Amino acid sequence: MGGPVILEEYTTAWAALYEAERQKISKALHHDGILVEHVGSTSVPGLCAKPIIDILLLVKESSDESSYVPALEETGYAMRVRESEWFGHRMLKGTNPEVNLHVFSIGCSEAKRMLDFRDWLRTHADDRRFYAEVKRNLAQKEWQYLQDYADAKSEVVREIFKHIALACDKHPLSAENILEMQSLFRSTILHVNVKDYMREEAEDWASCGDSLEHWEKLLASNRFIGAFDRQGGLLGFSSMNGKGYLHSLFVHKDWQGKGVATALLAEVEGMAREYGVHVISTEASITARPFFEKRGYRVVKEQEVKANRLYMTNYVMEKNL
Repeated sequence: MGGPVILEEYTTAWAALYEAERQKISKALHHDGILVEHVGSTSVPGLCAKPIIDILLLVKESSDESSYVPALEETGYAMRVRESEWFGHRMLKGTNPEVNLHVFSIGCSEAKRMLDFRDWLRTHADDRRFYAEVKRNLAQKEWQYLQDYADAKSEVVREIFKHIALACDKHPLSAENILEMQSLFRSTILHVNVKDYMREEAEDWASCGDSLEHWEKLLASNRFIGAFDRQGGLLGFSSMNGKGYLHSLFVHKDWQGKGVATALLAEVEGMAREYGVHVISTEASITARPFFEKRGYRVVKEQEVKANRLYMTNYVMEKNL
């Protein structure tokens, strides 16, 4: 529950321990449509870690515990955590060696982020050293709960994810990207912006993206840029026109606060400079206003604008280049 955090230097024994567990898990579940991956600090060569093997298990549906928990319990694992509201996460505990087995459904975005973080640290020594230094400093403290230690690492994790976002692929969007843009637009509004608007306002706003013709017109009058992960999934998009109007900036609900918006904003501000524009204008939502203000934009006026059927509050904002 609490006490000191004991970090050990990386050892190849961790990879061997993982492999033995992977085989045990795969055999117990008959290799049936599952994915098993070594994650966490013990999966990153050169990184110090608590000597606990973190394993990611992806199953068809994590909420269907009967399809995997009994079989894993027979091998010695014990159910410890259920977080249905957090990506359907389950965690089982193993002993000899000590294992945290994290279970998500196949396709879960949080599981993908775990893998992205692992792969980034494996290939970027500067961030690996940065993360190790923070962990060592935190480990010197006495923690009432070890979860508090994990939570204290959140800031450095967010910072590293910003580096990942800046390195993501960014390229122009076209009509072939409309369906992805539609999906991201709707999901972001209904999961992120809904915190600042009434549900009916958010749903009305989201419905503005239902028309394919509407997206085609936007693409014809604005330059759109998208940020993509290594598998080609759309993380966010933004746009700029020749008059310096920033029409849109939307980021996937699972990539909020990870630097994607900042990277996209830099891209469209670069477009404005190419156009020879000296002032950028945009209409920012209540949600987006603080983001723009931190990056030099000022509120010109508050206004009520009609989305589809309903009126909603947003802000005309400007920035001098």
